[in-house]
Amino acid sequence: HSGAHHRHTRASLEKLTVVELKSICREMDRYVSKHMRKADIIHTILTDHTDTDGQHRHPRRPDTAIRQTEMARQRAEHLAAAPLYPQEEDAGAAKTNKGFCPSCGASLPKKARFCPECGFKIDERPETLKDFVTKTFLPVRAEEVGAHTIRVEKGFWTHILKHLGSVPLTDLTPKHWEDYLRLLKERGCSARTLSLHQAAYQAALKYGVYSGRVAKMPPFRVIKGSTRRTRPIIPFTADEVRRLLDACSSPMYRALFGLGAGLGLRPSELVQVRWEDVDMDRATLRVRGSKTSTSGATIPLTPIALREMKQWWELEKRPRTGRCFYQRVFEDQMKTQPLQKEIRCFKLALENTARRAGVDVTEDGRTRRVFPYILRHSFATLSATFNPPVPLAVAQAVMRHTSSKMLLETYAKAGALVIRDGLQNFNV
Repeated sequence: HSGAHHRHTRASLEKLTVVELKSICREMDRYVSKHMRKADIIHTILTDHTDTDGQHRHPRRPDTAIRQTEMARQRAEHLAAAPLYPQEEDAGAAKTNKGFCPSCGASLPKKARFCPECGFKIDERPETLKDFVTKTFLPVRAEEVGAHTIRVEKGFWTHILKHLGSVPLTDLTPKHWEDYLRLLKERGCSARTLSLHQAAYQAALKYGVYSGRVAKMPPFRVIKGSTRRTRPIIPFTADEVRRLLDACSSPMYRALFGLGAGLGLRPSELVQVRWEDVDMDRATLRVRGSKTSTSGATIPLTPIALREMKQWWELEKRPRTGRCFYQRVFEDQMKTQPLQKEIRCFKLALENTARRAGVDVTEDGRTRRVFPYILRHSFATLSATFNPPVPLAVAQAVMRHTSSKMLLETYAKAGALVIRDGLQNFNV
């Protein structure tokens, strides 16, 4: 057989070891003709390496020889089933490492990328959902959305990848996602939570289709009840805002909540405010927003926002740069050099303050849902119900919405008490 035939004659086949058999297989794979069947060649080698009764012949170490020759037989069978020229296969076809080299039949380590015997390049395994999301999708997503949004979505992906991360990206089906939604329902998650998880999952698959990793977008069903709030949002009244500020545990939190209720900033925008963004002389604030095209803007400070920020600015000895709202973190062992880090306890501080102020329960006895966005809801509702009300275009510009529809339908909520106070202006 070309190079293999003149190096090892048929008379010397009786003295061949397993290593030499592997060498013959590699040489035949390189020099064998296209018209010869590889299975016939392997059959010839195995026949010459066994006795007439089918027993493996190795007089010195029979037990070891049997094991090694059995491994050689398995590799030979795998080699016989493999294509004659693996490099001519479709480059786009998915290939997996099944433990043996498709070129020489040698055993491969679990994560081998190259065959240690012949150097043949082993194609990588199919890309899993976890690899795609962590290495490709999330870095791109972080450039498109704000820091708060990406932090929330990473929380969703922590749970999604725990159950679906090992599934190859091309093998994902609607059944996989339905099983995950069923798991969330068993844990007692609301329809709104299911919808948020599904939105994050859909965004990743859309990018998979765009980048050519996924053939087409799988169908998704609409989750019933996802647009209905499980708990109604009851904004603060003007009196409740004043009580909330008086109950704050520190001047910093008083300024934080006063700025939130006085300008309707998003929580992610509030915690990122810096002193270089605040112009006390002109009473303006430059918002570092990134959620929409109009999020970043310079807006005037309302009287309550200017008053609370000035008090905190004076207590901080009129700084020019740095974070307005922060928490001190000591990174050295001696705890002598505190660093100012972004606040991570916004919601907890707001809940505790509302409980001390007694505004966690409305005047008519209903339990109020206290969460960071309630300050933004309160600003929109108070602007719409003041006498006279703040013009819609002005409120929209301060809240930096691209459409007034979002302001009216989502944020401006006239509760029973607000309606009662508003009807006092009806003087017919």
